[in-house]
Formats: sequence, structure tokens, C-alpha cells
Amino acid sequence: MWKKSSFLGIIAALAMAVGAGSATAQTFKVASGSKGLTYNAQLVNIKETCSKEIAIVEEPSTGAVANVELLLDNKINGAWVQADILHRYARTRGSEMATIKTLLVMHREALHFITKRQASETGMGSKIGALFKDAKVDIKEIQQLNGMTVATSGGGVETAKQVRTETEINYKIMEVKDSAEALKNLALDRADAALIVTGQGADAIKTLGKEYRIVTIPAAIQEKLKGAYTADTVSYSNMGSEGVPTVSVQALFVTREYTTDNMKRALSALRNCVLTNLDNIRENGGHKTWWQIKREDQVNAKWPLYKLPEVAAAAPLPKK
Repeated sequence: MWKKSSFLGIIAALAMAVGAGSATAQTFKVASGSKGLTYNAQLVNIKETCSKEIAIVEEPSTGAVANVELLLDNKINGAWVQADILHRYARTRGSEMATIKTLLVMHREALHFITKRQASETGMGSKIGALFKDAKVDIKEIQQLNGMTVATSGGGVETAKQVRTETEINYKIMEVKDSAEALKNLALDRADAALIVTGQGADAIKTLGKEYRIVTIPAAIQEKLKGAYTADTVSYSNMGSEGVPTVSVQALFVTREYTTDNMKRALSALRNCVLTNLDNIRENGGHKTWWQIKREDQVNAKWPLYKLPEVAAAAPLPKK
């Protein structure tokens, strides 16, 4: 009888402890993007790895631009956003944007300005082409897009605006539904270029033939873009574009600046959990972009880093 009552007492105590823990557990609403795409896949990996540090609730979103609005409207606690979109919002909503901080620097996404190769600009071909008003220019460098039309989609629209503002290359922006539609408009000559902002080796770009090229962003233009972007190169052998100078933008996991100790401790624990378990996430089925995420990059964010109290990192998960 004593053993049974003692056992029941232990069960009751455990139930109370679990109830108390769940009542005080810190939850964190996060928006990433469309299901199955890069941002969403990274969020799923973090939830699988760090659920003990913080209870993450995924909020539906269409992508980075919507994520900024949700964050500013205080409907979520964290989101995936490209650094250049944050810089663009800062132009019009500066004081509000000051409360948004970088929790984690994720992967880099290169700017792929893609054009069709045309007949040489020198020699007989160009002389004949010059007789016609619709003669196409062989666009090799981004400066040549001045007065041209660039098709892009999603967060790429804000990227195109930011690049246009910073470089004063006055191209027109054609907003389309996705990257496939941007490339279709390029193929049909409805646009002079397509802008796709994505990681190196994107499947949609790897399918293009040598009739296309990646436009060069030369050093002088890269210098103008250094506030939100980093100098980079991309290579696509399928297009004969090797080591093409461009710029890339950081994908960031951002949050609001909070005052409560519970939230700050939880965010610090979440950051430490991700960085401690980088190898486990990479090597156990995480999205391929985890191989691009570096611990040392965390001090080089293109948007202010959240200074949080140090919380001891949990031991990394055992590799499966």
C-alpha cells in the first residue's frame, strides 16, 4: 500500500512539474516562406534540432517582403529576410527598423542577372543591326541594363529596386510570379534580363544553355553596393559563364529586440543551439544550404547583430 501511494505521489509531482513547465515555456512565432523552399526547409531543421531551447510555432508566409511586414506589425517574433530588403525598408521606416536585429546569419544568395547572348557589337553584324530600331545589344555588364527591362519575382523585386537605387542604373522592373516566368519573358524577348536571387548552382539556372550568360557586376559597381551586399563570383558551365563577378546578399534569421529576460535567454539559447549543432544539421539530412552557414560569419552580419546574454550552449546532438 505504501509503495502504491508513493508511486502515485511521484506521478502527481511529475504531472505538476510538466504542467508548470508548459505554462512558462517561451513560444516563438516564426515566418519563413513557401513550404519546401529554402527558408522553410531551414526552419524545419531548426525546429527538429532546437525544440528544447524554444517552442517554435511556424506562421504561414509568402516570403521575405511579407515577413518584414509581419514582424513590424508584431504578428510574429522572428523571420527569414534578405539583408538588402531590410536596408530598403530602412529608407522609409527607419525608427521601426531599428528594433529588428539579426539572430543568425544564414547562407548567401547571389544576384544572377541573366541575359541572352546577341550578335557581336563590333563588325558587320552590329552595323547591319544598327539600321533597325529593335536591334539587340549584347549585354555583358550590368551598366548596359540602363534603360532596359529586368524581369524578376518575389524578394527579387526589392533587390532590383535596391540595386537600381544604389547604382543609378535606371532599368525598368517587370514583376512576375516566379523565376520560371522571369526566364520565360527573357526567352520571348519581353525582357532584356532576368534577375534571380538564389544560392550558387540553382536548378533553374543550370538548365539554361550557352545562348544565355550571367551579367558581370564589375568592381566599381560592387563598391557602390557594399552596404547591403558582398562581392562574389558565380560559375555555370552550362552557360559558359565561369567565375563571373557579381554580388551576394545574406539571408538572415531576424527577430525583434525584446526586454524580458525570458525571451532574451530563450533567443540566446536558440542561437547557441543552432551554432553548436551545425555539423549535425549538415550531415544528417539538413537542407544543402547549411554547408554554406559558418560560425565565423555571425560577426559579419549586414544588419545589426542582436547582442544577447551568453547562455551555455547545450551539448551537440549525437550524429545519427
